[in-house]
Amino acid sequence: MKIPPRFVVARQVEVVPRLVSENGFGGRNGLRENELVLSTRKSTRPLIDFGDDAEISVEDPLLLGRCVIGKIENVGKWTSTFQLVTNSKYRGRAQVIRETESGFVFEAQGILKGQGEPLCKLEGIPAGKSVRANDAVFSADRDGILPTPLYYGHVVEAILGPDDREWTITVKPVSLPDQLTTVQVLRTAVNPERLAAK
Repeated sequence: MKIPPRFVVARQVEVVPRLVSENGFGGRNGLRENELVLSTRKSTRPLIDFGDDAEISVEDPLLLGRCVIGKIENVGKWTSTFQLVTNSKYRGRAQVIRETESGFVFEAQGILKGQGEPLCKLEGIPAGKSVRANDAVFSADRDGILPTPLYYGHVVEAILGPDDREWTITVKPVSLPDQLTTVQVLRTAVNPERLAAK
């Protein structure tokens, strides 16, 4: 019996900079009873509404459906910050996959790097490997956690100069909706059902 990995569905938390006035909290500030109030003094990074309490870990992938859109950056008690794949500090293992008439061809693995702009770079693909525009870029195997890789985006440009040892590859990641409100987190914490099945 195969036991699936654990996902949690998280909401992106909107941080409102000034909910506290000298008169305190209240309905006139837009607050309702039992709402979570966050301070912007500690983080200006995007947040989700899960943290240690949900067994979230640093580096857990952030997903939109079956697409990787980022990863967990820092974990707090009840919330976590995340990086989108386009963040200049983002790094993730990735693999080029090409669909052919006879099936899928799994090409070389490299590191997907965010650039702080809409496109990413895929580095570490040797010159001897085949890469072309429109090849798909997926997550590289994460020690068998998932039965199939997760989609990052597709190659928009692949350049190989005559003396280059590696390809220069530009990747367009998955387009995000205008308002990103709900995401999934693939937790790398141990699934108790997997332990019980052994």
